[in-house]
Amino acid sequence: MINIMKRAVVAIAVAVSCSCHGEAAAPRTLVVFAAASLRDAFTEIGARFETAESGTKVIFQFAGSPALVEQLREGASADVFASADEANMKKLDDAGALDGEAETFAKNRLAIAVRRGNPNKIASLADLSKPTILCGLCAPEVPAGAYARNTLKGAGVEVAPRTLEQNVRALVQKVVSGDLDAAIVYITDIRAFPDKLDAVDIPDAVNAAASYPLAIVKSAKNRQCARRFVDFVRSDAGAATLRKHGFLAP
Repeated sequence: MINIMKRAVVAIAVAVSCSCHGEAAAPRTLVVFAAASLRDAFTEIGARFETAESGTKVIFQFAGSPALVEQLREGASADVFASADEANMKKLDDAGALDGEAETFAKNRLAIAVRRGNPNKIASLADLSKPTILCGLCAPEVPAGAYARNTLKGAGVEVAPRTLEQNVRALVQKVVSGDLDAAIVYITDIRAFPDKLDAVDIPDAVNAAASYPLAIVKSAKNRQCARRFVDFVRSDAGAATLRKHGFLAP
């Protein structure tokens, strides 16, 4: 009788062990809304985070920062928001949509994107004002567009843009395709196309110091995982990946 009871206890213990460890836990999903200029760096960071956080799947939504803010204001579900400027992050903060304070994790700078080999011999911002140069900017409400306008104003240059794009990656693609001769974008976006684009430097005296903050969204469904992602982005590993893609230390 005692042996039967022992076998029963062992069987129950094995069953409990199998139920706890034998079956894979349901995957956690982390939704990150991020500025379009972060696409390459965050995609790599996301893959590394998934490796470090077994069972976690990171889903990214990349777009212009104003578009992402609007989506969040309208009730879109996200755990983390990373903006290409402080102004759009402040809109969410003012709306009470953040869980805690935003944290700056990187900086960026502008450059003039031209096709590989610089066929139009563009050497400075002043060249963008030439009527023969097809130049593009991001829309004024987009961080890259606001930064570009401040830079042009500081340099005393007026440009008649042929297009006003809603995110910086869409603008870069128009230079890659040949629809534009040049565009003022982030240096990081130019580096994403090393075989297609060259960068014409913009002097530090007029160049923008673009700050990138990120924060946990108040309506986050996976707050603890969101906190770990924010910490991972700001860790040495995250900083190294950002530097690899051309971002500067905050």
